[in-house]
Amino acid sequence: MPDGEPAAGASVSIVSGWPFGDTADAAGRCIIRNLAPDQPFLILAQDREHELCRTATVTPEQRGKPVAVKLALAAGAEFRLVDAEQAPLSGIHVTARIELPEQPGGSIAGPTDVGEAVSDAEGTVRFTGLPGGDTISYSIEQRVSKPVEWPKPVRLAAGEVQLLGDIAVDLTMADVSGVVSLPDQTPVRGAKVWTGAWHGAVARTDEAGRFTLRSLPAATPTAILANSPDGKLWGVEQLVPEWGYEPGIVLHPTVRVTARLVDAAGKPLARTNVILSSNVFIGDTVARYDVSTDEQGRLSVEKVIPGLTYDLLVPQPQPRDVWRSVHEVTPEGGAECALGDVVVPNEVGPLLGRPAPAPAAPPVRRTSRWDRRL
Repeated sequence: MPDGEPAAGASVSIVSGWPFGDTADAAGRCIIRNLAPDQPFLILAQDREHELCRTATVTPEQRGKPVAVKLALAAGAEFRLVDAEQAPLSGIHVTARIELPEQPGGSIAGPTDVGEAVSDAEGTVRFTGLPGGDTISYSIEQRVSKPVEWPKPVRLAAGEVQLLGDIAVDLTMADVSGVVSLPDQTPVRGAKVWTGAWHGAVARTDEAGRFTLRSLPAATPTAILANSPDGKLWGVEQLVPEWGYEPGIVLHPTVRVTARLVDAAGKPLARTNVILSSNVFIGDTVARYDVSTDEQGRLSVEKVIPGLTYDLLVPQPQPRDVWRSVHEVTPEGGAECALGDVVVPNEVGPLLGRPAPAPAAPPVRRTSRWDRRL
């Protein structure tokens, strides 16, 4: 408690990674088990009866040692969501998250959602029970058509209620229709067509190869992907739905991407972990490929989906867990994509013997990729 007394009955939970938790006993003590031994976690302690809360970071070095959390008055936030005509938007789901800096023990695992709210009939969104002393950001569930002036992350003081005023959100949607065919213009029946956003629209082509994707964010640049029924052929089209353009997506086999990584002096970078990654979702994760260079610094990435733009990422020794793009490529269908020598700047070096990070986990809430960056 703020006066130093134990907070009996307070709930303590992990807000990053796995949702473990416990309730404090009469002495204010609790135990959270089954934490990964080599990763820092954020815990949230709450006494809802007295409107108190506070977060604390548990580093790997603190495993098995008592962690003291001094509760303080909870913070809050309030703002109103309106459309382009300033009419209130009701029923919009909003999430509050903690923005976290790099920790000495590595990056904190998992999402750090600390609150959810829904806009009322007047478009008002109210958050209570937010931890003071942390930097809070907000994101909305609905797919946004155009970028808005969204609130920047703000560090809240204990007991503070942040008043943000009106926030205009464009939720205009549009349908996109088109056709999927082979290079000889033969229509493809039963092809899967979808947008490369998390939980995007999905459709199947009819006998004429035609499809319609409904309710896409009208003004948002969108990648539309198509896959043949046997899963071997792919096609991609980039467009803005409000254009009213009907795409003709041509399917091609996957391609092989080759390259050789060298440093600024031309020396091959051997045994270096490399990621070829796009920002487009294929199922639950972004389209990405994890490989390593051989002794001559060469890499070969098989079965790459053509038509997407990829970043070639290599790891930096410091800061920890940072990957940096050294090349951008958009492979074309039906041909091998040979990049030749790719120069890696001196400040970006190989990280020998260290595995590439696991594929990106899907977000906890249903949001578009643009929404998650808010």
